[in-house]
Amino acid sequence: MLDMKSLFQAMIPNRNSPLYESHPVLKLAGVLLVLIILALCSIKVAVLLAVITLAESAVGGTTRNVLQFLRGLKYIILSIGILVFLLNPLEKAILIMARLIIGSIALLNAYTTTRILSMEQVLEKLKLPESAIRATSLTIRLIPLTIKDAEQSIEALALRSIYKGAFRGITQLLSVILANSLNRVEFLTEALVAKYFFMGKRKYPWKLRIEAVSLTLFTTKVLCLLYAISLH
Repeated sequence: MLDMKSLFQAMIPNRNSPLYESHPVLKLAGVLLVLIILALCSIKVAVLLAVITLAESAVGGTTRNVLQFLRGLKYIILSIGILVFLLNPLEKAILIMARLIIGSIALLNAYTTTRILSMEQVLEKLKLPESAIRATSLTIRLIPLTIKDAEQSIEALALRSIYKGAFRGITQLLSVILANSLNRVEFLTEALVAKYFFMGKRKYPWKLRIEAVSLTLFTTKVLCLLYAISLH
């Protein structure tokens, strides 16, 4: 079963992170490098990449988010792990789980240390359609709110003995979560329209810049990729 409270806490951005002001493209490129390395790596490289990813969490101040994320998904990870180790040789099973966990942590690090408006600024510079930019931004903003709604819905339905855990009452739970999400989207859209959120190109009060810490982490991932390629 999902621990919604832990997942909600894991999704809270760390605005005090040394990486928060750094260029979002550099962080997304770092995530892409991690995924490429995971596709190519051996167990030795996976261990090295795990150290780099955890170091990034420590530097970026997202270690707490990572722990909450793993806590929230512990039963899902355990269930997947059992199936993977039953159906695959040991080395392959370890690699599959390493790819799953390290990749998830890398994505979480990028999400919790990136200002959404900075990402919008990058997408605008790339001349992407404004409707797509705003829709993407709105979707990302709704992720932690939807998780919070799910947590509250589980507590309310459990108190009424409608949802009893696992799959008992899951239909009613999903119906409530979907209804709450749709209501929230409507109210949020109205508020954003009132603030001219969808009204053309905007000016931002800050400039995108590349921080030394973020550049160092990116360079480390590049070196890890080269190492993985040399062993492949």
